[in-house]
Amino acid sequence: MLKIVSPVLTSAKKSTLALLVLVLVSGFATGQSIDDELVQIGNSLRQEINKQMPGWTCKSIQPIQGSSGVIVEHCRSGDILVSIAVSERDSQENAQAAFNESKAHLRLEEQVAANHQKQLVLIKEELTNLGDEGFVWNIRGSEAVVFRKGKFIVNTSVPTPANNKDAFFSRKFAEYVAKVLENH
Repeated sequence: MLKIVSPVLTSAKKSTLALLVLVLVSGFATGQSIDDELVQIGNSLRQEINKQMPGWTCKSIQPIQGSSGVIVEHCRSGDILVSIAVSERDSQENAQAAFNESKAHLRLEEQVAANHQKQLVLIKEELTNLGDEGFVWNIRGSEAVVFRKGKFIVNTSVPTPANNKDAFFSRKFAEYVAKVLENH
């Protein structure tokens, strides 16, 4: 039987890994600051979460220095933290290419592990009911949802509590983002 190689990551490391993946997925969009459309999406998202999830608090987080075309929201209730990143590409085609590239990178990591007789499952499930395309993936100890809707790529994850394998909140908050993007 093959062992699953899954090093335990602290919540800080998971947050860093999630943001690194965001950079891989989103790349660096053109422009120097967050555009008005992303600001509106962030505002609408916080309103939607406040309406749907009373008791949760959300705050905007400054993206990685030098990046643009991305908003990051952290939503918390008790010890549960949901991280939401929405990145905007200049076209639907570029978003699709970036999405497919990040997915191919995860598949490559799985293949490299298999070549070393190790089982590593990063892409857990394809999502056909969220945006144009999406999947659930394993951030080594937590499950995240990534999907593309038009020129937007969305990544939702639950960096705390540590080793949270339940994708419920990742999926739920991804649905909220999808709803907001439908209306924009």
